[in-house]
Amino acid sequence: MRVILLLICSFLCGAVQVEAQDFDAIVQEMIEEHGKESYYFDLNYALYKGIDGSKVYEEYKGVMALKDNKFYQKIGAMESLQTSSFMVMLNHEDKEILINRSETNQPVNTLTLDLKTLHQLYDKGGLETTDKTYILELIPKQNAGSLFSRLWLHIDKKSKKYVKQVMLFSQLQDFSHFNDSSKDNQYDVGRLEISFLNDDREIEDKIFEESRYFQVTSNKIKLSKEFQGFELISAN
Repeated sequence: MRVILLLICSFLCGAVQVEAQDFDAIVQEMIEEHGKESYYFDLNYALYKGIDGSKVYEEYKGVMALKDNKFYQKIGAMESLQTSSFMVMLNHEDKEILINRSETNQPVNTLTLDLKTLHQLYDKGGLETTDKTYILELIPKQNAGSLFSRLWLHIDKKSKKYVKQVMLFSQLQDFSHFNDSSKDNQYDVGRLEISFLNDDREIEDKIFEESRYFQVTSNKIKLSKEFQGFELISAN
């Protein structure tokens, strides 16, 4: 059961309460750091059972990158590119490619967050500190329609970049789908952890180029050589 992929395709020490302006100041510094024109992160997605379980039930490697207002993401067999003129979604496992061409596309940079939106969607919880990181707790508001009951943002003190995002599902999940032989209770909340790894790799321009995915001839989409064996699903 690909919980992580379904989720994506559908977004410690004792807690110490701090003044609101301290919480907001840390978030604002993080926003400014990730609001740059380009970035690249290698990611690791891992699903755990319960709030403090240590066994990994599902795991994928991934990439998140931004360049020239083009947002690229890869999670396991899933790959996507969003630009102002087109969107591409690839499923390498099922060999399917979805293409949506529109001049009104709005690329979604998932690292971009402003304080106004944050305050609309989340209540602020505690703020914890370690030697190297800040850990900010966010509690989705009841009307936000979130899949999660709690989120924790781990932010590096020095660089103000993400180290990790931890998200606790709001609904119980049946972990017997993962063929666990344990006789323990298989129903528990899932915990998704996204670790941000090296961010100093040079961005590969090819992943942002339309020609990598398709060409348009006489208003018809023709897949590139790399994806000739894929089934084309055109949204327009």
